[in-house]
Amino acid sequence: EAARNVAHLVLLDSNFSSMPKVVREGRRVINNIQKLSGLFLAKTLFSVLLAIVAIIGKGAYPIEPSQLTPINILVIGIPTFFLAMEANNNRVEGKFLPNVIKGALPGALIILINSLIIFGLSGTLGMTSAVKSTLIVLSATVTMFVLLLKISLPFNRMRIFLLLTMFTGFAILVFARPDFFNLLPFSKLD
Repeated sequence: EAARNVAHLVLLDSNFSSMPKVVREGRRVINNIQKLSGLFLAKTLFSVLLAIVAIIGKGAYPIEPSQLTPINILVIGIPTFFLAMEANNNRVEGKFLPNVIKGALPGALIILINSLIIFGLSGTLGMTSAVKSTLIVLSATVTMFVLLLKISLPFNRMRIFLLLTMFTGFAILVFARPDFFNLLPFSKLD
């Protein structure tokens, strides 16, 4: 279908001069989607792995949907909107799915390991379920910010501004209005 559309484009004006623009746009779309898909897949993978752990442990899923809102908005939603529009004329390298999994799996595993550590220490430290879920969400959000930071390399002014704005927004919301996301204030995490 793509080849047919390109052939139609070339036949319309009998001119190949528009082909470099088509190739650049295709590279931009593929490279940016491949790069940013890792964030979506990392969140999905850690959610699935956490659900499997909850099923095996015969417990409840530790995170409420509202608690994932900081990740959905501040780490995935707003940044990917702006980063997807950036120019990217690099050659498309490798296969799409293996590249995406390679970018997403380490972050998802780190979140899972952090969650398992929190689960393991919860009995010893006498954590309530609210404390556990708050710590898991904070750990997951910080790990997702690290993934976003990795994706944003190399830095330019827009990327630095975007990262600083999103992280500042996260810090303000967590410290000023933790109840907005059903998180506990830091004073109650002891």
